Formats: sequence, C-alpha cells, structure tokens
Amino acid sequence: MEFQPNHKGSCHCGAVQFQLHIPNGIADIWRCSCSMCRMRGAVSGAVPLNDVSITDGEEHLSVYQFKTHTAKHYFCSICGIYTHHQMRSEPDHFGVNLACLEGVNPLELESVPVFDGINHPKDAHEALQRPQLDAVRRLLISNDLPDSDLTEASMAHFLCHGSAAAPEGVIGLELYGEDALLRSLVVMEEARQTGCGTILVNAIERLAIELGVRNLYLLTTTAEHYFARRGYKSIERTEVSDSIRASSEFSSLCPDSAAVMRKSLS
Repeated sequence: MEFQPNHKGSCHCGAVQFQLHIPNGIADIWRCSCSMCRMRGAVSGAVPLNDVSITDGEEHLSVYQFKTHTAKHYFCSICGIYTHHQMRSEPDHFGVNLACLEGVNPLELESVPVFDGINHPKDAHEALQRPQLDAVRRLLISNDLPDSDLTEASMAHFLCHGSAAAPEGVIGLELYGEDALLRSLVVMEEARQTGCGTILVNAIERLAIELGVRNLYLLTTTAEHYFARRGYKSIERTEVSDSIRASSEFSSLCPDSAAVMRKSLS
C-alpha cells in the first residue's frame, strides 16, 4: 500500500475533503475491538494532529463521543462516513480511516493488527509502578538491549506496565540536571500493538517534566520513526550536551550507528 507525501482523502459523498502530510507514510495501522470500532469495521492509521488538514466541508463534520468522552470520532453529517478520530491512546494524533484516502484499498492488506479497545491501556494507567531490577534486566536481555549499567538505584526513575516482578513493558530515565536520557523502552512481543509503549512514553515524559527536565534525549537503532511521530527530532552527536555524552549508554553501550534524538519539554 503506497501513500503520497501529501495524500488527499474524502468522505463518501465528497462534502468533506482533507489532506495528510505524511512524507514518511503511515507506520501504525490497526483495527480496534472497542464497541464503536467493531460496528464500523474501519482500518485506521495514526497521523499527528498538525499533519491533518480539512480542506473543504469542515462545517459538515459531526463528532461523536462515548464512555470517557476523551476520543472524538468525526463523521460526515451528510453521508455518515467516519473520516477520522482524535485518539484516546495518543491525543496528539488522529486515527484516519484509510478507506477514505484516494487510491487506498484496506482490503488489500493481508494482515492488520487488532488494538484491544475493550481493555483499553489508558484504563490501566494507574497500574504503572516501579519495576524490580531483575525483571527489567530479563526483559532487556531478551530483546538484545543493554542492561549492564543498571542498579537498584536506577529503578527510582523507571516505570513498568503490569506487575513489578513480570512487567509487560518498561521505560527509564537517567537524570543530568535539566537534561535527561530516555532509555530502556521495551515491550513484550505479546503486549505490542496494545498502546503499552505509548502509555510508558507519555508517563516517563510527565515524570521528566515533574523532575524539572527541559531536554529529553534518546538513542535508538530500531525506533527512530516511532519517536519522530512523538515529537522527537534527529540530531547530530555534536549537538548532545556534555553530560548526556558522558553517559554509559552514549559513550559505550549503544553503537555509533544509533540515531540520536531530542525532544524539548519546556
């Protein structure tokens, strides 16, 4: 399935027209099992809010909300077709109905992951807690991620989704004054495509803000596009602060080929 850098879309009757700015395509595509999505059966793709423009017919859009009244589901008031929704799991993204895009046929997709909207990960937000060191190490090692520099003290700024002894996912911070290193984001394979990773990233960013962090850095060999969609910018290694450059992750544990990214939290 091919997407254009500036891809046009519309509802069925054409009263609502929109355009997506997606130079890197759409990476996150899914169906959802919630009561609403089961009935409409759409295949959706995540696009940042600022990259979706309603070019015509905005006055014809109606919005529907239910349960927590967090997500906003937009549809054409004339033909009734769902075009997009502001996501509950990622409020800074729209889920766009791929069937509304010009030249795109979701029926051609061989396999579409199903997001567990019945047991929405946002409902379990309070379940985030400090993980046990051994559990973090097991999860990192099983995913070929560095763990040798972690200590019990490191867990003070780690969060996990699920139980502390057997977490579904973990994430951590290393603090360096107003700078911090986001590290060790890992989610068990069976918990992927459930929003677990997004919950962890959002939570660690909130923790960083509470701790006075202004710039959040990370190194990644596999998730550059994932973090780019969440506001992280790729930078040169020379742009990294001295304190972050001296960290174990930066200086020795991660390969020189790893992408360096930064997000301003101020």
